[in-house]
Amino acid sequence: IDNGVVKLAGDAVPMVPAELGTDILKAFWTGPEQIAALSRAPDQIRMWNLATSQIETLPQECPADAGVNCEYLPLSHLLVFTLRSREGEDATVVRWDIATRRQLSAHALPIAKAIRNMPARLSLDGRWMAVPQWDSVAIYDIENGTLETTLAVPSKAGIQGLALSPDGKQLAV
Repeated sequence: IDNGVVKLAGDAVPMVPAELGTDILKAFWTGPEQIAALSRAPDQIRMWNLATSQIETLPQECPADAGVNCEYLPLSHLLVFTLRSREGEDATVVRWDIATRRQLSAHALPIAKAIRNMPARLSLDGRWMAVPQWDSVAIYDIENGTLETTLAVPSKAGIQGLALSPDGKQLAV
């Protein structure tokens, strides 16, 4: 940023193209000259190549009433969506490989109520999701859509926060 103006490297256009939309929920740098933009109703993932000003769209199905969370995991080049319906127990966890532009997996998991109060945490490789509950943490293999284990966390105050180590092998509660 130079004097309040965003400056982009190279011949990139210093403005957001209209094709990206005006209802962007999140945007992530996914490469030196590439941004992934997600709208509030993410029926598409829009990939903006800054060097060429080209926009590529990837389909992403999402119920109209879904609560959406998305994280970009730069070491594994994955976008991970959690699509939570307003009602019901399940949330759909969707993994996209941004490098290959492929959806890797989509699984409905019984985590909707748990993630309303505190977000889940992802391992950097995009395989594991730690989901906080009042007195336990459920560890899901989101690559395969299975519950790996549940860890009891005895505390009168409940779980106040979660963090996964960079290698995904340790959990701080």
